[in-house]
Amino acid sequence: MEKRADISAALSVLNSIVPGLNISSSTGEQTNSSASPANYSLAGIPLNNTASLNQTEIDRARNCPGIEFITTRGANDSFTDGYWLKEMARQVMSRLPQETSRRTETRYDSNIGNDLQSQVKAALDGSWWVANYTTLLAQSCPNTTIIMMAYSLGAAANTVASTRPRFPLSRIKAAVYWGSPLRSPGRPQNRGTAKSALGQVALLGYRTPRGLEPVVRDYCVIGDVICTSWGTLGPHLSYANSSYQDETVDYLVQAALP
Repeated sequence: MEKRADISAALSVLNSIVPGLNISSSTGEQTNSSASPANYSLAGIPLNNTASLNQTEIDRARNCPGIEFITTRGANDSFTDGYWLKEMARQVMSRLPQETSRRTETRYDSNIGNDLQSQVKAALDGSWWVANYTTLLAQSCPNTTIIMMAYSLGAAANTVASTRPRFPLSRIKAAVYWGSPLRSPGRPQNRGTAKSALGQVALLGYRTPRGLEPVVRDYCVIGDVICTSWGTLGPHLSYANSSYQDETVDYLVQAALP
């Protein structure tokens, strides 16, 4: 009975963070009677893998490239293709076959406030897009190689996405995360100088699934306030143009090429 109370309390917190989620701890279904339970997972996420995608994105996911490079920018990054990931992404793309490779940036509202509630909601919203686009791509394009890279809030969105129902774990050849607020200590994918760090919102409990861990590299450096919960933004902005950038480019390119 005590465990039921804990579960109810946790679900209450999630319901307060994500308006409209309305999850019941007794049934695992939405409490909104207008919703069809058959169309929802226990996490309250629509199982339709085109949800949150517009028609252009649906068509793109069904138009199969040889290599798909999915990137997810961090919070308050007004650049469409992500300012902090731009150079790393450019270097990766420059070493892939130009005729058969493409980069796709996650579409989500990253221009948010600095409070944790807004950031958690944005990450959860972004995770739906990542999960649905990647799942549709994998189902539509069995021969496409998928690699991923995400920074800060984007890394949280990708981590949550990988826990969604039907996410194609086995199709991801490589994924690199930087300064994730969901950073968890003791994980085999941890890289950087702060391997035992606990991210700002890691206590929400989202973790990279075991099936994806072998291909993930999750970087965090000492003093990065986002992935260690203490320090400053200086280290959080230091990943680009570092030795870690070179490692990332080499890793993603080698994973993508036969």
